[in-house]
Amino acid sequence: MTDVDVLPRSLGRYELLELLGQGGMARVYKARLAGPSGFAKTLAIKVVHRDLTRADGALRQALINEARVGGLLKHPHIVDVYDFGEAEGRHFVAMEWIDGVDAGALLRRGPLPPRRALDVAIALAEALQYLHRLAGDDGPLRLVHRDIKPSNVLLGRRGEIKLMDFGIARGDGVTDGRTATGIAKGSAPWMSPEQALAQPLDARSDLFALGTVLFELVAGRRFNDQPTVTAVVAGLLAVEDRIVPGGELAGLDGIVPGLADVVRRCLRRDPADRYGDAAALAAALRPLRSGLPEGAPLAEQVEAHLGSQRSALAFEPTEEVSSEEIAASLPSPPVAPPPSPPAAERPGGHRWGLVLGGLLAVAVAVAVVVRLGGEPPPDPPPRLKSTLVSAPGWLEGEPGLSPDGARLVFVRIIDGVRTLVHRDLRTDEERPLVPGDLRGLGQPAWSRDGTQLALSARLPMRGLYTLAMDPEGASPARIAEEGAHPDFSPDGSRIAYSTEPIGRPLGKHGRAELAVVDLDTLERRVLVPTDANQPKWSPDGARIAYWGVDEAARRNVWTVDVQTGEATAVTTGHSVDWNPVWAPDGEHLYFLSDREGGSGLHRIRIDPATGAPRGPAESLGSALQAIPGQLSVDPSGRWIAFDTSLAEENVQLLALDEDGRVAGPASWLTRGTRTVVWSEPEPGGARVVWVEQQREVEDLFVGPADGGEPRRLTDDPFRDRMPKWLGPGRVVFYSNRGGGWGLWRIDAAGGEPTRVDPDGNTSTFALSPDRRSLATALHDAAEIAVLELDDDGGEVSRRRALFDRPGQTKPRPSSWSPDGRRLIIEAASTAGAGRWVGAWTPETGEVEAGDAGIAMYRWVTDDVVIGARGRQVVRFTWPDGEPEVLHEVPEGAGVGWLGLSADRRYLTVHAARETTGIWLWELVER
Repeated sequence: MTDVDVLPRSLGRYELLELLGQGGMARVYKARLAGPSGFAKTLAIKVVHRDLTRADGALRQALINEARVGGLLKHPHIVDVYDFGEAEGRHFVAMEWIDGVDAGALLRRGPLPPRRALDVAIALAEALQYLHRLAGDDGPLRLVHRDIKPSNVLLGRRGEIKLMDFGIARGDGVTDGRTATGIAKGSAPWMSPEQALAQPLDARSDLFALGTVLFELVAGRRFNDQPTVTAVVAGLLAVEDRIVPGGELAGLDGIVPGLADVVRRCLRRDPADRYGDAAALAAALRPLRSGLPEGAPLAEQVEAHLGSQRSALAFEPTEEVSSEEIAASLPSPPVAPPPSPPAAERPGGHRWGLVLGGLLAVAVAVAVVVRLGGEPPPDPPPRLKSTLVSAPGWLEGEPGLSPDGARLVFVRIIDGVRTLVHRDLRTDEERPLVPGDLRGLGQPAWSRDGTQLALSARLPMRGLYTLAMDPEGASPARIAEEGAHPDFSPDGSRIAYSTEPIGRPLGKHGRAELAVVDLDTLERRVLVPTDANQPKWSPDGARIAYWGVDEAARRNVWTVDVQTGEATAVTTGHSVDWNPVWAPDGEHLYFLSDREGGSGLHRIRIDPATGAPRGPAESLGSALQAIPGQLSVDPSGRWIAFDTSLAEENVQLLALDEDGRVAGPASWLTRGTRTVVWSEPEPGGARVVWVEQQREVEDLFVGPADGGEPRRLTDDPFRDRMPKWLGPGRVVFYSNRGGGWGLWRIDAAGGEPTRVDPDGNTSTFALSPDRRSLATALHDAAEIAVLELDDDGGEVSRRRALFDRPGQTKPRPSSWSPDGRRLIIEAASTAGAGRWVGAWTPETGEVEAGDAGIAMYRWVTDDVVIGARGRQVVRFTWPDGEPEVLHEVPEGAGVGWLGLSADRRYLTVHAARETTGIWLWELVER
């Protein structure tokens, strides 16, 4: 018996659960990575057969290529690669596990419904556009997948569409580009003509392959369905005769009007005649898709195919085709290779790679410098090299980089508990930091001499603390009763901090002051009373950089003079600029911004004396799909540590009975890599209004409850939030579209929004049961106002809501009881110390406290509420009844939002997932 016949139970630190697929070279297993305190992560692991990895160096190199290229990529339609290594004589790649089936297996049941086929094709085009445009520190990587075929496309039970298998991908300096002369690597039925002839390739070869896959998805048969490789190649070289109008593509227009021309352009023999890039192909497909009936969601088709079966992979092997197999008498001459790029665009001789070890450290780099005009800066901006340093599967963030750049302290969440971890970056050795009995830890920052940490804590007493790093285990010292994001002054005598913790700039609530505390006297001085976040001292200690939100919701960077308190704007405008950190020279600030279309690192030169900018901001770029944040720079200026998060939030719809219990199965309204952040069902449950968040934009959508095509209500740069049904066919929401936060209403059939409250200054709100009044949090004050509305939903009058609550909390209205007598209020501490929940009765002023461990309270009867606790939706009698679990979101997700219809009979539940990581940017001078 060979090792191929044996099912291993483990591979290194991975437990192998079941076989998903196999071929002559490798097997793919579903696996689990277990860690301390019950941590577990499910993955897929491709394991090359032991005998082959020993004997076949080319196969081993293909596996390395797969890990190397896959590790560079972070895209919603590309399978994530987490790890590469060798264990027990077997080489393996650990990847994202998708509960589903590959498209090749699904196509054995017949073609996909037309709209679903185009959904898959558009997703693949978006993935290829990302792949083809990925850049390294020396310029474009010119990656080409070379093996686009249905069996390399995973379709998940939750609607995921993922491209995988980069074993034969090619790119400048990223892969082993050696291919024997006359050998065409790929899978023959989907090859381009130039690939079949082993000629040089560029991105347009992948577009040809995608065209054949698109044909197959719609027609249900292969475009190159020939019995031999030679016959396939012959068909490819004669492809121009096959795709003429009225030829083999004619039937496509009967299925999707206009599709034949799109596929024809993909399948042109000369690459110059195809689409210029994958984005152009996706743009051509979208209008064809919009004219098609919705049909059953892709997730339902995958579910129908698999049923109770496990996930399955066809695992078709990649082929090597020798030129000797191609008949010499084929009629068409070989195509000319794609033109070489101009000399100025050709890659340099040195390329970066990635470090492969026990963990996969991903090297991603970009050298994109955007000149915005004016004279070039005296020093050109540095190049970035980025490396992943966190282990796969953990929730980690808030890194603090030591002064010598060799150590990292960060937060790791284990079983919901925030713990501090110290890692030596030279050896990857870790040890926990135990600061006494402190809990709810966050934002660790080193002193300049490396002897102390500053950090925030919530329990048992909230505040800021210092912790001596030597001797280990020293007791923490409380230096302030509030605070977040501390930063030591260069001489170590003071700490600057803000009064509100933030994770990402768009998720910020409330106003944070910037304060400085003297470590000898513990005297506190407020330096910036307006909004100021994530302060950082300048190297000379004269100024502090921070970012703040103004009344128009603009997020910009500032510096403030420590002596005078005079603040100077560094950036202006509507881009989201945040998280500034000083370069060691004191003449530059690094900060994060979305001004180049994604959240990337920027640098701006400033006057050290005044803090004013001395030129435009420069983009240093970022190839990361996830959003970077929480910067920490070592004093040498060589390294910047940062964390990332990639959020996904989708919506389920549940029907409720008159007692507030679930009255049927949940259905998915949205799927895939979307971020839906607020929603509410219409009374009667026919429609749902929601907000989708894409980078810095938040737009309104209305969709049918059956999961059909939604209508987009807003499409502009403003942030539209928390929509609720004001009445039949009308929606009210709050937005910054008026120059400041305020309430707006819009017709569900479309049109321009109109103002509800002329004076604005409103945000989170709850509508009364009769829709004639609403309670709203005031944007610039820690209080709630009650607005009376007219028949059209406009504000008639406003009064303060007076009630007692704990100090230093920002109250937000949550839900009115059905009889309109009580309003649940949920308050968050402005110092990050915890939550408070209470039910306010306006007639008497009485406030009855509730369980702060439950969030997003919604009244379903006059005595019963529902709320969220972790991944559960619970129901109980107010205020302290025993919680009853109504619903759970899928494992690995949490409840992100609960939206209850005005008739209390329908509920939307958001399943929110977050992928995190800690990275290092290396700044390399040009």
